[in-house]
Formats: sequence, C-alpha cells, structure tokens
Amino acid sequence: MITACRTSSALLFATVLLLAGCATVEESVEEEVDERIQENVDEGVEKTADKIEGGIENAVKCVVGDEECIRKAKKNGETVVLTDEEGNIKRDENGDPVTASDRSSQQTTGEQNTGQQETGQAVGDASTNYDFEPGERTIFAEDFSDDNVGDFPRSLQFRKGSMEIVEWKGRRFLRVNSAESRFRVNLPETLPKRFTMSFDFYTTKWTDNMHITPLDSSGNVIRKNYFHIGGGELGVGTLTRGGVESLEQSRKGSNQIVTVRIMVDGSYAKVYMDKKRFANIPNAKIERTNTLRFSIPRLHKHMYIGDLRIAGGGRDLYSALQNSGRVAVQDIHFDTGKATLKSSSTKTLKKIASLMKEHPDLDLLIEGHTDNTGGFEANKKLSRKRAQAVKSALVENHGIDASRLKTVGLGSTQPTAPNDTEKGRAKNRRVELVKQ
Repeated sequence: MITACRTSSALLFATVLLLAGCATVEESVEEEVDERIQENVDEGVEKTADKIEGGIENAVKCVVGDEECIRKAKKNGETVVLTDEEGNIKRDENGDPVTASDRSSQQTTGEQNTGQQETGQAVGDASTNYDFEPGERTIFAEDFSDDNVGDFPRSLQFRKGSMEIVEWKGRRFLRVNSAESRFRVNLPETLPKRFTMSFDFYTTKWTDNMHITPLDSSGNVIRKNYFHIGGGELGVGTLTRGGVESLEQSRKGSNQIVTVRIMVDGSYAKVYMDKKRFANIPNAKIERTNTLRFSIPRLHKHMYIGDLRIAGGGRDLYSALQNSGRVAVQDIHFDTGKATLKSSSTKTLKKIASLMKEHPDLDLLIEGHTDNTGGFEANKKLSRKRAQAVKSALVENHGIDASRLKTVGLGSTQPTAPNDTEKGRAKNRRVELVKQ
C-alpha cells in the first residue's frame, strides 16, 4: 500500500509539472522566436568577441596620452590597448580595440589623409549613401519627459525584464537592465505604406542587440522581416527560412550614443546608423501593423534608448484625407506666441503643396489649434493667424491657388490630449488639414 501511494504521488507531481509547463506555452513560443533569430548571429559573434576580448585581457591598458605607460609596455614587448580617462577601452570604426600600434600607423598616414579631406574627398566618407528623409506626420513620439525617473514609461507596454527611465548625459533615456527584456509600442493607427523610425541608442558591449518585430492583432510575432539593432550587426533580418535579409557589421555602435534611423517605402527598407546606411533591401516583407515589439535577447550590462519617433511619409497624407477627411500635421512649427513659421516647417509645407499639385481637385480647410495656455480669445486669434500664415506660405512660396484654401482658428476648443503636461500641450498646438 505504501508503495502504491508513493507511485500515485509521483504521478500527481508529474501531472502538476505538465500543467505548469502548459501555462507557459505562450511565453515559450515568444522566447523561441528570439532564440531562432539569435541563432543566425551568435556563433560568429561569440567567436569574434572571444578573440578580441581575450586579447584585451592580456594587454596593457594605457590612457591616451600617457606616453610613459606606452613606452614601458612596448619596451617589455607587450601589446598596448588605449583607454579614456575613465578606463573605457577606445575602439575603432569596426569596434576593435585601438592599440598604440594603430595610433602610430594613423599618425604616419595622417598628412596624406588630411590632404584628401581638404579637397572634399575624405577617405571612407560614409555620408555618400545617406538618403534618409524623416516622415513629416508624427504617429508616435516619446522622449520620456513626462514620466518620473525610475518609472517605466506609461506610453509603452511592459512585457518582461527590467527597464526604467533614467537621467543620463543630461537627457532622459529608457535604460534596459537585463537580457530578455521586452516592451511593445502600440500605435494609434496601422503603419502606413511609407514610414520612418528613429531613436538614440547606446550599448556598453558590441555583442548586445535588440529586435524590432511587427506583431499581429493577437500579439503574435509575424514571421517575416524584422529590424536587427545592435553593436555587432545592424539591418533587416528574417524569420523565414531562405528569406531575404540585409545585415552589416556595426561594432562602432557600442560605447557611444548613435542615432538609428529606419525608412520603409512599400517593400523597400533601409537602416542607418548616424550618417551611414547599413541595410538597403528592395524586397523586404515588413508587415504593416499597429503593434511593434522591442526585445533585447542579448545584453551584457545596460542598453539605453532615447527620443523614439515613428512617422508617416508625405504620400500618406492623401490616403489619410481620403479615409478620414482630415489629418493633423504637427510638424508645422511657429515661434512661441506668434504666427511666424519656423524654417523647420519648410519641408512639410513643400509636401502639402506637392500633394495639392498632384491632386488638383483637392481643396483644403486649414485649421489652427492651440493649447490652453493664455486667454481664450487670444488663443483663437493666434490660431486664426497661424492658419492664415500656412495658407500664405502655400500660395506665395509654392504657387497654390488661394481659392483652394480656406482657414479657421479654433484656439483651444478641440484638444486631442490633456493640457496638464508639456507633451499634451505640444500635441494640441497643431495644424489640421480638412478635405473640402
């Protein structure tokens, strides 16, 4: 009898374990996707990392400019790796440690390179293929200024891991503290045919990476293309066996703040780091959804993400006008308290003018809106003048027939966000175009 009871207990324990395992199937499937993505890069990255980092461990570290340290190490036949004042290892554009030998080589060829740069032919000029054009219609923007330091931002959806807002280098960032962290960006609309994404990015080790993946309406990963962001590789990856991808080594992306930019137009996808283009793929399959998952499968210490912006392209203004009859344009800027257009509005105004020229049957009502700062009547007057300023710019600078444009000032009567935060007030200070 005792033996039978023990056998029954063992079976019961096994059943409990089985049920517990079933409860985590959804999370396991999600983790499996990240693991499969990571399998494509891990082996090569680890081998290279071991080789480089092993070399660092056996080298003498000298601060840049400490000639005595460098001289003694060389005299003893040791390799010298250069660091900054805080002991952080200096790395070249490929992410490899800078040695005293590298520096000597650069100094030897410096005069030749300088001569080429003076004639406008800089060696390795990375800006020659920089053709990024940010979308002018903001869909989502977050700089973490409205949240408390130490909190997770309210505009993002927390899924897993350890993340918090921090003040760092005079700015706000979302700091990721652990590998396997995940969050989602829920957009107010489905990504349009043409969209752009940009954010500041910092990671302490070049083997760290982040994946940006579209999710379907049920929150499942769409197994097509995704964006691979990291200190080791940057570009467009694939979740489909035999699918197209475009990835390039990006090791200079570690230990410095860089700006990552993504531009998608139909099936054409490009990814940039600062002024250099890393991915250029004409037949990508980027699913258009209203949810993007940011996952961090590999992390050595910390990762920082700042100033995230997702925007729609100009050609989608017409689609928005056709679908809903109106569109908010928040990238038209004015001097504070005035109706004077800022130069930063020029590109957006040009896009609107091009749209009207492409569609000669399209007439627009230009609405001016303000936040609730100041008097009610003063805001209505200011919003009317701002709408008139937009009309004048389109007519005088872009040749649009004045009869196709009407204006109205609505002041603070139609807010789209609460006026109790600066971010909300910024959203309410806008121009809207209404199809007539």
